[in-house]
Amino acid sequence: MENKINLAPVRNSYLQHFLVAQDNLAKLTQEERTQKRHFKRKRHADSRYA
Repeated sequence: MENKINLAPVRNSYLQHFLVAQDNLAKLTQEERTQKRHFKRKRHADSRYA
């Protein structure tokens, strides 16, 4: 669920910063999910061969 608001050249610097921060947060959240999924998969693989 991503809120992508496509605004023509943004003049309001506050809004510009907010949109950049929102995008960065979405990227960080996605990266955390990916790492968590990878860690679970690795832990599961390690337990099979232990």
